[in-house]
Amino acid sequence: MTIPIYKNYKYFFAVLCISLIITKLLNYELIHNNLRVILFPLLILYYLKKKRRVNKSLFFFLVSFCLAELFIYFIYTANPEDGIVYITCNAFFVLGYIFLIALLLSNLDLKQLLSHFYIHILIISAMGAYLFKELNSTITPFISKDILDTFEYLLNIIYNLVILIALGLALLNYFSYHSKIALKLLIACSTLIFSEFFQIFYYNNENSGFFSALTDNAYIALLAISYFYFLWYINSLKA
Repeated sequence: MTIPIYKNYKYFFAVLCISLIITKLLNYELIHNNLRVILFPLLILYYLKKKRRVNKSLFFFLVSFCLAELFIYFIYTANPEDGIVYITCNAFFVLGYIFLIALLLSNLDLKQLLSHFYIHILIISAMGAYLFKELNSTITPFISKDILDTFEYLLNIIYNLVILIALGLALLNYFSYHSKIALKLLIACSTLIFSEFFQIFYYNNENSGFFSALTDNAYIALLAISYFYFLWYINSLKA
């Protein structure tokens, strides 16, 4: 009797996520980069094979992030100083977060939120505004008249905005349902977004030795956890 691969896919994917962390810690960059580039395609494959009803927002979120990772692997790493390449790569990520926001909004009852969780909304909004200000303080001030610099500057601001909106909505989604599936989505979103914070810390402290290595490894660890929880979330969805 054969065992369908999708029955044990969660364990297979967990091994890949753990391997992603270990190869980063051991500085096996080639293996690490190859593992990273296949994880989102595997998520998409699992989602399409496992679920008969495909949520368009979730699907296009996965596709956008997959395209961004492929773009990093095949193009950005060879041209890290190219402004158009940088903008294109980040545009895919921003698009992915917009689809993630659409997914979260589709789960929420806005009337119920406003009537029952208005204090939560105020607190989350205040924290989000503070984090948005702090994140934008790390962006190089816009002083150039070059059109690419303008797009890069604006895109970084939009990037910071969408990740904070997604984090806030993921929290509100959990407060609304207090279910296991909402918790999985919250962990998936929060670890993905906190990985972004660590990546920002890394880029602003690249030459600080131990702290630089620590933030880079934390970034990858959170990213791997996020990938696994997105698969766990997909697995919990109705077929």
